[in-house]
Amino acid sequence: MRGIDVSQWQGYIDFEAVKRAGIEFVYIKASEGSDFVDPFFYRNYANAQNAGLLVGFYHYLTARSPAEVMREAWHFTSVTEGLSSEGRMVMDMEEVEGLSRDQVNEIAYTFL
Repeated sequence: MRGIDVSQWQGYIDFEAVKRAGIEFVYIKASEGSDFVDPFFYRNYANAQNAGLLVGFYHYLTARSPAEVMREAWHFTSVTEGLSSEGRMVMDMEEVEGLSRDQVNEIAYTFL
């Protein structure tokens, strides 16, 4: 399957054009941290579904400790609760500077 990931940084997306380009699946950023909801999340979700695309959700993880991870995981699930998804929930972890490999693994494992 061909797919893309999207967030507020792409602005308004013509999902009909995305589908015509051969894309079948779109992962949509739902949340970040413990309180941020991507301002385009619900619009992207509705428009991607209306275009007949399969959808999945991802969370941009910013946690630096297992305690923070739990707050972020709860936030992610609360934002996506009740919405249908054909994909697995996904964690996007990019900010790892200053963390050891063991810390990164513990944070990732705790979130998942």
